[in-house]
Amino acid sequence: MEFEEILKLADDLVFQKTGKHLDYLQQAVLEGTLHKRKYADIAEDCHVSEGHLKDIGADLWGILSELLECNVSKKTFPAVIENSTISSSFNRDCVGIRNFKIINTPFREDRETTEGTGEKQKFYLEFAPKVGECYAREAAIAQLETAFFDRDCKIVGIFGLPGIGKTTLSLTFAREFSDRFDCIIYRSLKFAPRLGDFVKELLNLFAVSKHQGLAASLTASIERLQQNRCLLILDDYQELFDRSQLSGVYLETHQDYQDFLNLLLSASCQSHVILNSSQQFINASMLEKQGLETMKLDGLPSHCIDLLDPYQLRDRLLWENLIETYQGHPRWLEHQAQFVRELFGGNLSQFVAEKPLILSDACLAELKQLLDRLTPVERQVAVLLDEDVKYTLTDILDRSPFPVLQTCHAVRSLNRRFILNKVGDGNETYFVMNATVRQFIRVAKLSQ
Repeated sequence: MEFEEILKLADDLVFQKTGKHLDYLQQAVLEGTLHKRKYADIAEDCHVSEGHLKDIGADLWGILSELLECNVSKKTFPAVIENSTISSSFNRDCVGIRNFKIINTPFREDRETTEGTGEKQKFYLEFAPKVGECYAREAAIAQLETAFFDRDCKIVGIFGLPGIGKTTLSLTFAREFSDRFDCIIYRSLKFAPRLGDFVKELLNLFAVSKHQGLAASLTASIERLQQNRCLLILDDYQELFDRSQLSGVYLETHQDYQDFLNLLLSASCQSHVILNSSQQFINASMLEKQGLETMKLDGLPSHCIDLLDPYQLRDRLLWENLIETYQGHPRWLEHQAQFVRELFGGNLSQFVAEKPLILSDACLAELKQLLDRLTPVERQVAVLLDEDVKYTLTDILDRSPFPVLQTCHAVRSLNRRFILNKVGDGNETYFVMNATVRQFIRVAKLSQ
């Protein structure tokens, strides 16, 4: 029996029990099982953890076992599903085939339009990083769901510090709502491709012949996004910004990306875009008026101690304290947990007894990269704010050696980078330096 036939039979069974068709992870489990692949290998292709995929498989085998009245497992599924009595017990015309394929190279195939055959979903995830569990982001996922499917928002920008979990959130959303899209495309802009090159690649994925000139190519790409229900995930958008300028200012050679966003926002199309960036746009308010929705991704809550499970730290009662100390920043926590495990033998109480807390070399390197992106004025203003206090703008202006306008622009830019956070009590606005960044600045001062 061909895979498509087996997939249809399994899909019919699951639909009969749950009223839902197989999602892409369930389909991946079935395809991997038939090809005798291990859960770990299937999980790596799907960019999910092995444990999560095993849970998906266990639920699926349970449903099939109940309906078929026999023991169905990863080991027994191929033999059970090939049984002719099973295949003859279903109305083969009840549901069209929903063909799923995880690809490691771009595949370009015309969408099937034959009557009785479902459209092929296409997942261009060959450049997507492997991500772990998406802890405590249910509210953020719900916000994306509402923005795209209830308000028909075309672009959602997810902003936050590097390593805060923007990519993990985006790919988790794509996984959970894959059945709502014909096509999911992930691309990183880490190496700042020119817009013309990016659009050509997009058209290549849609198997569209080349167009002369950027304007024609842009029009053709928008048309394809209008005709298809696509989810386009653009990661590392901040790499299109000029490092010599305040945050959110495009490189001179990449300003046409603004035109691309404007076209997407004004177009009437079925597709949606997730844009991940560690810097907010300098003209965010104008884009919001055109329909851009923005989300600021903060750190994880202190109860997300499962994040630290792989590091086998002792003194479990202190785990929440560690998460709070590093503002729930997933990557910083992973760096620090590995550091405690290697240098302190996992003894967390010994580590937290050190005052001030020690930053790992991995954390120092990442924070250095973050501050290296600052302009000289931003860097000097940040150094002035290394105390654990709330500063008013007047406080900052009094401390700054720069003119008022220059200082105000630097403060706004640091806020758009999420290094300097704005808080308020209803009467006054205050600015607070990120605690881990503040700690790094102090370390840097001592080493000078």
